[in-house]
Amino acid sequence: YLGLYYEKGYGYVKYTDGNPIKGVAVSDGFQVTTTNSKGYYELDGVTPQTWYIYCSIPSDVVIPINELGRPDFYQKYPANSPRYDFTFEKLPGGPEEDFYIIAIADPQPKEQSIIDRFSAQSAPEIKSYTRELGLPCYGVILGDVVNSRPLMMEPMRTALEYDKLGIPTFTVMGNHDHDRRYFDNPPYDENVEF
Repeated sequence: YLGLYYEKGYGYVKYTDGNPIKGVAVSDGFQVTTTNSKGYYELDGVTPQTWYIYCSIPSDVVIPINELGRPDFYQKYPANSPRYDFTFEKLPGGPEEDFYIIAIADPQPKEQSIIDRFSAQSAPEIKSYTRELGLPCYGVILGDVVNSRPLMMEPMRTALEYDKLGIPTFTVMGNHDHDRRYFDNPPYDENVEF
């Protein structure tokens, strides 16, 4: 749905008990600010090119997982208000200092059969391996989530969901992940091999 465009974004970052979280980085993708002692932030000059308002995840909170099985630290822009609040559940033991990062580099599926193989073989192996480590684990997909095939992005995102891998997984965009129809001239057809 189409929301309204606002030049200023603002809001609060707090714990679920209502206490503010100071020093959290909040961004619109073009600029970054941090929350003050009240957990408040402002972003001036938000542009129509902004897609999300998002924040860093403090080290003393549980990483929330949204209904799509992905880490939940962002909100779609524009919305029906310039206010974007973020609420995090505090970890009972304080800041997390020891954890593992599972790096997955360049999955790059070009077709569904590759995603099916990842789901059948790699995902269960990752889930089993991280359960045995004895510390919290987080996944980072190091770009090229798909192989220049935008239609493969959603099935691959599904394969990377929390319930499939057993860990929150973050992705970094690679050169094969952007939709070339929006960036290249002339535009490309979805079925063209790159």
